[in-house]
Amino acid sequence: MSTESNKDHLDAIGRLSVAQRRKAVGKLYKVGRTQWELARLFKVTQATISRDITALREQWRQQAAEDIGAWIARELSFAQDQRDSIALEWERSKDPAYQGPLIRWSERIGKLLGTDAPTKIAPTTPDGNQPYQAMSEEQARELVRAILGSNGRAPARAGPAASGS
Repeated sequence: MSTESNKDHLDAIGRLSVAQRRKAVGKLYKVGRTQWELARLFKVTQATISRDITALREQWRQQAAEDIGAWIARELSFAQDQRDSIALEWERSKDPAYQGPLIRWSERIGKLLGTDAPTKIAPTTPDGNQPYQAMSEEQARELVRAILGSNGRAPARAGPAASGS
C-alpha cells in the first residue's frame, strides 16, 4: 500500500460506526489479534475493544442459542410428524408392530422438550464389566506407602534434577 492510500485507509478506519468497527474487530479477534493490536489499528483504547468483544461474545451467545432453538424446533416438528403418521397407521391397521416405533417417537419428543428425567448411569470399571468399587482407607494407605517407600519419602528421581546438575 502506498503512503497516500495507507493514510486514506487509516482515515476510513477512524470514521467507522460502532457496528462496523465491532464487525471488523470480531473478524480479527477470531483469528487471534490481541485487544492491544486491535486498539492501535482502530485508534481506540484497549478498554473500548474490550467492551466491543464483550458485546460480540453476548451477540455470538444469543445467536448460538437461537440456532439451537431453531434446530430443536425442526427436530420436534419432524418427530411429531413421524409419531402422528405412525399413530394413524396403527389406528388403521391395529398392528401391534406400530406400538414400538410410536413409543420411541413419543420418547424422542419428550427428550427434545426436556420433560424426561435425566438418565442415570452407574459408574463401572474402565472396561465396563464390573461396578465401580471405591478404594478402602487401608488400600489407599498401602498405595501411598508403595509410592513413597518405607521411609515415607518419595523415591529419588533419576536424571538432572536428582543429581543437581
